[in-house]
Amino acid sequence: YDELRSVMSNDYDSSDDESDDYKAKLVRRKHAEEKAKQGQKFLEQPQAFKIRTRYLNQSAYQVWWRPGIVNKMLWAACETGDNYEIDFLVKFAHADINAVDFNMKHLTALMRSVMNGRKETVKLLIGHGVNVNATDSHGSTALHYAAIFGW
Repeated sequence: YDELRSVMSNDYDSSDDESDDYKAKLVRRKHAEEKAKQGQKFLEQPQAFKIRTRYLNQSAYQVWWRPGIVNKMLWAACETGDNYEIDFLVKFAHADINAVDFNMKHLTALMRSVMNGRKETVKLLIGHGVNVNATDSHGSTALHYAAIFGW
């Protein structure tokens, strides 16, 4: 702790201007600040889906293997653009990225992402192998929705 305090302190001494020690302190301080930012970013990511995964972990019915609930979580993540959660659900909870929501005009996760303007999410879903030719109840594909919503 004392070592970090000396690096992170804002005490300025003009006699240290030309010394290599002062320059090394500045480099170490910058490095420590970058590490702190990375650590904070890493800690914030799991918070986005902690409530949903807690439900999965505490369920007595083993909802990991109930695709209806996992797919609903996937659709919600696609609407909000939560790529970290989408990746988690596809890789570990075995969510079906081509699942169709029969309550919402047979929309897929890709269509929901397109309708909400989530370009990074669309790229992620395509990377996972989503069916880009899937149609809704009216015969529209995700490409039709992209045109309608001004992509």
